[in-house]
Amino acid sequence: YDAVPPKERTSVYTWFQLANESSKTSGSLMGSGIFSGAGAGFAGYAAAFVVSALVRGASVGLFMWATRRLTPDLSLRRRG
Repeated sequence: YDAVPPKERTSVYTWFQLANESSKTSGSLMGSGIFSGAGAGFAGYAAAFVVSALVRGASVGLFMWATRRLTPDLSLRRRG
């Protein structure tokens, strides 16, 4: 948050909140669809849990890839 210039903070925070709330809403709707589609009992709960775990794992992998790919190399290199 502090890295964003003061004039742009409101705009950046607004877009962040929009993306965050859209993700929560769509995740809830998809989870509800999986739960009701697989049966409203244990099978539905298990299916929603497994799909959620897989998607979360994929997002962690994506974030790890993106940080390696998109951040500059800040390592100290020996000159000599």
